[in-house]
Amino acid sequence: MAETLPGLVQMQELQYSTCSSVLIYGPAGIGKTTAAFSLEPRKGRFVLDFEAGLKVVRDKKASVFRVSNYQQLWQAIMWLQKDEDHDIVIADTLTEMARVIMLGALQMPTNRPVAELPVLQDWTLTIERVRTVVRKLRELIYKGKYVIFTAAASVDKDQNTGKVIGGPELPGKQLSPEVCYLMDEVYRMDAQGTPTGIKRALYTAPDSIWVSKSRIPGLPAVIEAKLNDPTLNFLRKETANG
Repeated sequence: MAETLPGLVQMQELQYSTCSSVLIYGPAGIGKTTAAFSLEPRKGRFVLDFEAGLKVVRDKKASVFRVSNYQQLWQAIMWLQKDEDHDIVIADTLTEMARVIMLGALQMPTNRPVAELPVLQDWTLTIERVRTVVRKLRELIYKGKYVIFTAAASVDKDQNTGKVIGGPELPGKQLSPEVCYLMDEVYRMDAQGTPTGIKRALYTAPDSIWVSKSRIPGLPAVIEAKLNDPTLNFLRKETANG
């Protein structure tokens, strides 16, 4: 009889976080930040503010940490790992976070002829740091925190197939799909035409161009995003084994 493999468990024994990592992406002004704030905390909100765009939610209660460089961002992540006063973490926005990280890469000593012009090593360092930060923030779900990212939207054309692909705006060709893969939930936010006018909507399923995904069973493909209502409260329906 073979020896027992350390760490081997049955499927039914696996433990899952009851919290989720969520990405909401879409065009400017569509209401991504307001949607991110619509999930009501049971303890408190902690906001990583990268672009000082919180005026639209100034009536909401939150602890806000404005990030202007990579060192501050890393300091906040280390602090959040020990924090017990907040159960929702919002990164607004992931797109601007990548720019902050790129700025840190540009400030490194180098022999480049133009200091502001990124070179290959800057892009490589930026992409690797964004990967690391997203993973570290996502791991906070195991500390009992919902982690919500917002991001701008962009489209790109595959050079081999010519297919137009839409997703969150991030540096590099591979980072956008990789970040979507790391998230539990990815929702595209956009305007939707209805018989009564234009309404904001969360798209929970992918189409021929745009990336979206949800792991919540029975969720409609399109959810109306009412800016004064708890748009993301459906996330609370998740169970430990959901």
